[in-house]
Amino acid sequence: MKRGDLVTVAVSGDYGKPRPALVVQSDLFSALPSVTVLRLTSGFRADHSIRVTVRLESANGLRAISAVMIDSAVSVPRERIGTGIGHLDGSSMAEVGRALAGFFGLDTAGPDNRRERGPIGRFIPEMVCFFININSVKTKGYECS
Repeated sequence: MKRGDLVTVAVSGDYGKPRPALVVQSDLFSALPSVTVLRLTSGFRADHSIRVTVRLESANGLRAISAVMIDSAVSVPRERIGTGIGHLDGSSMAEVGRALAGFFGLDTAGPDNRRERGPIGRFIPEMVCFFININSVKTKGYECS
């Protein structure tokens, strides 16, 4: 299971009904017992402006045009993740990333109202190394000093 994969998941509040979900957690944290996903819906409403539309493509495996619910992140135990459906393309994942950054306030506007990278970007390498060190995890392709 990798970031960008579409899987099925049943979470509390969905009446146990499995629904498609997008894996958004970084692959660097694959050793964690849980995975963070965003659920998808095929129900569109005008008052949900923080949704990213996903068109039907053979690679994503969806049966209907769907929307990634940016406001509905949930971490679930890996064993509760169901079957894989497909994978989102790079441009869709970039759009989801921008929407997540805006929703969680990780992008900040500078004094001239231009978008600047939020302060979280400076801490990601240190956070990953901290995780790797405390859990004695070997992460392919990531070097910690």
